[in-house]
Amino acid sequence: MGRRLVLAAVSLLLLLLGQGLQALAQASGATAGSAETLAQTAAGQTIRFVSFGDFGTGAREQYRVAQAIENTCKAKGCDFAVTLGDNIYNNGVTGLNDAQFQTKFEQPYARLDFRFHLVLGNHDYRGNVDAQVAYTQQSKKWYLPSRYYHFNAGPASFFALDTNQGFEDQIGYFNKALQQSDRPWKIVFGHHPRHTNGYYKNSLSTSQIKLLDSFCGQADIYLSGHEHNKQHLQTGCLPDYLVVGTGAGYRAGASGTGTRFYKPTFGFAWFEVSPTRLHFELYSTQGQQEYSYTRHKDSKKS
Repeated sequence: MGRRLVLAAVSLLLLLLGQGLQALAQASGATAGSAETLAQTAAGQTIRFVSFGDFGTGAREQYRVAQAIENTCKAKGCDFAVTLGDNIYNNGVTGLNDAQFQTKFEQPYARLDFRFHLVLGNHDYRGNVDAQVAYTQQSKKWYLPSRYYHFNAGPASFFALDTNQGFEDQIGYFNKALQQSDRPWKIVFGHHPRHTNGYYKNSLSTSQIKLLDSFCGQADIYLSGHEHNKQHLQTGCLPDYLVVGTGAGYRAGASGTGTRFYKPTFGFAWFEVSPTRLHFELYSTQGQQEYSYTRHKDSKKS
């Protein structure tokens, strides 16, 4: 009899604890697969996410990329998205109630049930970037809590840059965040590419270069858009640079210094990251895998 009472009490306690955690998640806006949920799990958990930039047009190609992402995520799994700027073409938004949030973000990605971690691009700066930050409070999907930020998910720390302005402040902020990170992988993302063989030909300012190179020897990969093509480059001070500015447009470029892969097609990158393995694949809107790449590391030495 006493044993049954103890078991009943334990069951009730577990039930109440589960209900409390569910209520806490709902109150914080966290949903299954969101970065918050992942950040609360052990750093040993494998994560899967998609990445692409230059997408907010509301045009047919944006919907085609979204459909290809949906198909890939159904087959392989996706926890969240990491996007690479130019969220709203051509001139950003005018304010918090701008209809373009619906026509160029919510509607094209309505069938993707996970959070988008965003950064700002040069086209976003033509409009009201504070409204893009504030929209985070109105959307279940759009996540841009400030012009630059960082977060943890599974075995990775993510560093979201503003490559348009405020470079010196960011260097101090991200150096501190890097020092505090205990995750084996450090993934940096922003709009402007550090290296490219495309249209812009490495046309960064000295201040932009200083910000991006502040991650030298500390980060594993830099993801960017701006160039409307796909490029995997191994040049410079980080092991890998990936350009995926193909969320709604493409522009011809060329192979060149450090090129591992280049293709000017619409599409996205899909990532799978475990404590000892970083793997990504590049996809077209037809669902064709165009390229894949894998790196390994000893997480105990990170």
